[in-house]
Amino acid sequence: MVKTIVGIDPGVTTAIAVLNLKGDPLHIESRREWGYNEILQKLMEIGEVVLIASDVKPAPTLVSRIATELNAKLFTPHKVLSVVEKRKLAKEYCEKHALQLKSEHELDALSAALRAFGHFKRKFERIDAYIESCNLKFLADEVKESVLRGRTIKTALQSITEKISKKKSIRKPRTYERLNELKSRIEELNEQLQDYRERYRTLTEINIKLRRRIEFLERRNSELEDKLRELRDRYKADAEKEREFYVLLETLKAQRNRVSRYLSKIEEYEKALKLIERIKSLKAEGEFMLVKRVETFTKEKIEQAVTQQNIGEGDIVMLSDASGGGASTAKMLIDLGVEAVIVKGNISHIALEVFSSNGVPVIPSNKVKLKWINGLPYVKRRNLERAIRDWRLEEKEKTLRKLIELLREYRTQRFESG
Repeated sequence: MVKTIVGIDPGVTTAIAVLNLKGDPLHIESRREWGYNEILQKLMEIGEVVLIASDVKPAPTLVSRIATELNAKLFTPHKVLSVVEKRKLAKEYCEKHALQLKSEHELDALSAALRAFGHFKRKFERIDAYIESCNLKFLADEVKESVLRGRTIKTALQSITEKISKKKSIRKPRTYERLNELKSRIEELNEQLQDYRERYRTLTEINIKLRRRIEFLERRNSELEDKLRELRDRYKADAEKEREFYVLLETLKAQRNRVSRYLSKIEEYEKALKLIERIKSLKAEGEFMLVKRVETFTKEKIEQAVTQQNIGEGDIVMLSDASGGGASTAKMLIDLGVEAVIVKGNISHIALEVFSSNGVPVIPSNKVKLKWINGLPYVKRRNLERAIRDWRLEEKEKTLRKLIELLREYRTQRFESG
């Protein structure tokens, strides 16, 4: 098996560059989230690693682990090259060998391997010259590996030739006996292979069935969740209607004419709100809606956001810090025609009153789950619409409570005047 020098650049994307002991390229590759065991397997498939190189000092933990695992010598440079120096080194090498690198990671891995080879190049050339003079050129890589591990050229060559001589001196078993043993072993391995293939086929079928079952269960689960959500919404709507009915019934008994006027107003507001919601839903597209962010609830930050993000009618605005604002800053957003305001932190009571009186929902950020995409906040349309509905129900309850309080005051005044 060919002996290799390997440069490694670890990270989220890991790159390897493999050279033989003559400095010729054998393999260059980079992968995202490349596993430790997969890297080891790949390097062992290419050849026997004798030298692992890093382009920084000290070497990263992954590089040191691989060197230890493969029992290879670890090389780190005395001086770290700049990006310009790495590119120059790699460019000359790639032009010579007609290579094309795919990423900066492969550049770092190749420069590490080339630095390691360059460090030992003269020593390798002396080994080649000495081996050739002894007519033992086929042992060049073996001697180079031994020298990398600390031996001199002569002692390395002597040790290797002695091992070869000992192997040749061992008496070989008879050919036919050995052949029968090999045939028997081949038959055993073929049987094992057949068993493994059968097990693989069985497991594959089971896996396919389980995947289909999982897909079915996921679809069923999604259907049940939709149905449960629908039933919850229906129950909530029915309960709310029933509660409103009894409240309004008691109120009508006390003062039918006055409550009738308020109910008419509420009905008009509801129709107007439903019309606005209908128009906005027809304009909106997609599952998510862009949320336009205002850093702080101040005049300067609102004006900055309007300039940078073109905040206007129908937009959803998020106040990253809702403290500090008041009636004037709330009026600025209302005049822009925003549809709703999502707030982080506490917002002043005055600002809430202004938003409420102008029908602009103020929604705490924990009631709608924001999703950040490319640095911009988005909100699911369904979540936002649910939060707006909840806000409107709360506002309606507040209005009804005010009506009841007014009716009580009216009855008290009539009772005292009567």
